[in-house]
Amino acid sequence: SGEEFKEELLAAFTDKIRPDEFRKVLNLGKARLYEGDLDQAEKLFEKAKDLGPSPSSAHFYSGQVKLMKRLLEESRQEFMQGILLNQIHCKCLKSMFDLLHSQRKVDESYEVLRRLVGIFPDNPERLKLVIRLAVETGNFFDILTWYEVYSGQGEKGEELKKHVCAALSIFGRYLLMTQKNDEAIRAFERALSVGERKEIFLTYAVESLQKYGLTDEATRLVKLHDSEPDVDGIDSAA
Repeated sequence: SGEEFKEELLAAFTDKIRPDEFRKVLNLGKARLYEGDLDQAEKLFEKAKDLGPSPSSAHFYSGQVKLMKRLLEESRQEFMQGILLNQIHCKCLKSMFDLLHSQRKVDESYEVLRRLVGIFPDNPERLKLVIRLAVETGNFFDILTWYEVYSGQGEKGEELKKHVCAALSIFGRYLLMTQKNDEAIRAFERALSVGERKEIFLTYAVESLQKYGLTDEATRLVKLHDSEPDVDGIDSAA
């Protein structure tokens, strides 16, 4: 409501001009961090953890200090604690993902990125990455969720469209392998509806349907989309 908005705005403004003890100590720690005094910054962040009711930011900055000291496991624990205190703390989620992804912990990093994109969907680069990791980790049914997120995006660049088409096409092939033919056809149709490199993805759909004995459906797709299949390029696009 309008009244609630005014209260939130006033509270945020008050925090800026008259910060509480938690914010004061956190800001001192950030200043020390930016000056390169890691030990003093770490002490201040540890102190801040005991001052705020939900000190996720203190855990985030403490995690950053540990990253700079190359204490990777301790850093991960700090980010995790920050997330446990605040499930939608963007900085902790992003840093946790970056750390796990750099260590090639693909399944764990995907789980964190899935939450991050679900909460903050308006980031095309992050959406491309989560689509790629969904395929890489075998979370094929998540592709439908990411297609819905894509559909709500304002900015839909060529690369994002290509990622969506490739993922939906691979999902369609997976559904054929598991004998879910109707769902597979819908996945192929969604991929073709995006319109990016349609000839390539139409070829992939037709070849997949023919491989699993669905020749009539393959013919229908060709007639519907009025395009000559191009047999090259689906693997590179995927």
